[in-house]
Amino acid sequence: MPAALTERITRRRDVGAPPTSPPAPAATLAPMPLAEMEKQLILSVLAHTGGNRTRAAEILGISREGLRTKMQRMRISEA
Repeated sequence: MPAALTERITRRRDVGAPPTSPPAPAATLAPMPLAEMEKQLILSVLAHTGGNRTRAAEILGISREGLRTKMQRMRISEA
């Protein structure tokens, strides 16, 4: 049974995984608080998905409700 669980989890992780690309050089990221980085990541993924919150949540590896909660806490517009 653990093998089936592992396969299911592996497939789940692959569903929302963005295309693999080389990491950006560290010099291109300005130092910022972790909360601000998380907000910028959410905004970037939302832009990438054309505002599709369900798809954005899949890419981020969180539930749609979790994304909605984060967006409310960070005061990110629902529009």
